[in-house]
Amino acid sequence: MSACTSPTADVVFVVDSSGSIGSSDFREVKSFIGSVVDAFDISGDKVRVALVQFSSNAVVEFNLQRYSNKRSVKAAVAALPYYNGGKQTMCIVKTGKARYPYSYISSVRVAELIPDSRQSACR
Repeated sequence: MSACTSPTADVVFVVDSSGSIGSSDFREVKSFIGSVVDAFDISGDKVRVALVQFSSNAVVEFNLQRYSNKRSVKAAVAALPYYNGGKQTMCIVKTGKARYPYSYISSVRVAELIPDSRQSACR
């Protein structure tokens, strides 16, 4: 019997890129994500990482299948643009649930929402 090959974790970072964050804090968020990624064994059968940014709209920067090693994930995070738009926090939560349904029954799924401290309503 072969070993189970489903990922041990799917991690989706959901990042606030609205104007209320500011470019300096956005750089800190990218640095934080890089530090978290360093702690994972990134590969197609271990930990997979995706990232969604939100401001006025939700943007899937990369999905769970896009990168299969730590170096590629960290390079993609370092290259993230800062959108500096409006903020639709509740809309991104709805979008994330639709975009990343439970695709692996045995895998752990983690979503990390990184907003500022201000709330907004979904229009």
